[in-house]
Amino acid sequence: MVKLDNRYPAPRPPLSRLFALACVLVLGYLGFTRHYVSFAYQYALFGLAGLLICVAFDSDLLTARRLLGYERPFRKRHVLPAVTAGACVVIAVVTRLFYAHSPLYLWYRQSSISPVEYFIVIVLLVTVIEEIVFRGFVQRNLSDLVGSMAGFVMASILYGFYFLLSGNGGATVIFALVGAFTGFIYMKSGSVWLAAALRAPVMILVYIASF
Repeated sequence: MVKLDNRYPAPRPPLSRLFALACVLVLGYLGFTRHYVSFAYQYALFGLAGLLICVAFDSDLLTARRLLGYERPFRKRHVLPAVTAGACVVIAVVTRLFYAHSPLYLWYRQSSISPVEYFIVIVLLVTVIEEIVFRGFVQRNLSDLVGSMAGFVMASILYGFYFLLSGNGGATVIFALVGAFTGFIYMKSGSVWLAAALRAPVMILVYIASF
């Protein structure tokens, strides 16, 4: 028996959006492996190019409703500080384990810019770009296609694979954990801004632990 008060399921996204995902991965690979300008700016520019391709296939990606709203009821917001603190501790410890090959430090050495400038570009700007792409576009569309839990798992794996393309094992492990954390927040809330905001303290600790 069907309940009439159930919310209608989200429409299935067109499979053509998988092409945009493929473009994001290719651009990520190029951003990691090609050296045209300072690494930090190159990485941010390739990420921005991926974001623009996603917008071309998903025209309302940058709307206030998609970026600032809560698309799912999130009744247990009181646990967010504890969840975020736990993620900060775990990811910071893992970062220290990979200290000799810390991705943020190695990428900093390839960037030839000041630590403050690097922090602004990689920790703040790139955080926003990646959360819009991997939560607002990738996880959102995969969730509409295969369900929220499967979409969360697939998006987290893809985010880890994105960093595997860099050839840095430490980056793969660290950012797979970051992606699992922000993906969980997005799965529960449907909020890109909340995922990005809670990723910020995690990335700050990763940055500190990398130097």
